[in-house]
Amino acid sequence: MFFVSLGFLLSFMACHEEENNPVASIRQAEGFFIVNEGTFNFGNASVSYYHYETGEVTHDLFKNANGHTAGDVLQQMFVVDDKGYLVLNNSGYVEVVNMETFESEGLIQPFESPRHFLPVSEGKAYVSDLYSNSIQVVNLMEGTVTGSIMMPFWTEQMEKVDAYVFVTSPWDIRLDPHDQIYVIDAENDFLADSIQVGYDPVAIARDGNNKLWIYCRGAESLAEPAGLYCVNPQTFEVERSLLFEDYDLGFAARLSFNSAGDTLYYLKNDIYAFALSDTNLPASPLIQASGSNFYALAVDPATGNLIVGDAIDYAQKGKVYIYGRQGNLLETTEAGVIPAQFLFY
Repeated sequence: MFFVSLGFLLSFMACHEEENNPVASIRQAEGFFIVNEGTFNFGNASVSYYHYETGEVTHDLFKNANGHTAGDVLQQMFVVDDKGYLVLNNSGYVEVVNMETFESEGLIQPFESPRHFLPVSEGKAYVSDLYSNSIQVVNLMEGTVTGSIMMPFWTEQMEKVDAYVFVTSPWDIRLDPHDQIYVIDAENDFLADSIQVGYDPVAIARDGNNKLWIYCRGAESLAEPAGLYCVNPQTFEVERSLLFEDYDLGFAARLSFNSAGDTLYYLKNDIYAFALSDTNLPASPLIQASGSNFYALAVDPATGNLIVGDAIDYAQKGKVYIYGRQGNLLETTEAGVIPAQFLFY
């Protein structure tokens, strides 16, 4: 019995030590990151990595490298050079990691409730915020917040075209609904203009012609429809408005283009594929959720496959589905809690 118990103990210790060892080096183009938001107030945000060659997923990259979880609600991850920036919404900071080892290199703070991160020039980035009605200006060399740009409302996703950053501003339910995105002069860090689109603009993506597409959730109380709006970033004008027939959009509004930038995939409970050459939005989805809780969507630039996150019930570990371009399911794998973003590096 002693030898059996000793063997079990040694086996347990070996497994325990392995789980807490730093992760193996991550090399570019060998897979993609799964950014797991985690359950609000549970502090269980995590990052996983899908390996193309084996189809295996390495979980808890940050925890294995640092001995503790990243924080509470991992909203987004972005890579600049050899550093990864993890935006921890409910923790109120941005964690900086080494992209080879995933070891922490420090925190950027303070923020009230950071949402999205966007590098705008050499050594400078913007961070949007849920509560502060401002965008924070970050010096990436020093890892400090150096200023802020005052905004009318909550700020969310951002996209940079030439010298301007275009910012979505979802509807704050404490206020009246609004229908504008905002334009920031990224050279001088000030709010330069606004563009009227649909009500409750939440997501933004850029197509192959450098046009911007805005996902607007609408305002049912005002009978203002939800839909997709195409904005010319040179003229600040709306060139196309494609409206949905209902407000049944699901919880997560997601946009993603294929590598050519001529087909827009959007999440409206199910997943739809819209060729920009078409006049009307598709009548039926490319991929039906069929009981899944689709929460994340991206097109893999290496394969053209669609990568989809299933949050299930927002408490248990989620799933990642890999679909072919025609919507055929190729693979299913496990993620962390609430897979919210996929990062290709």
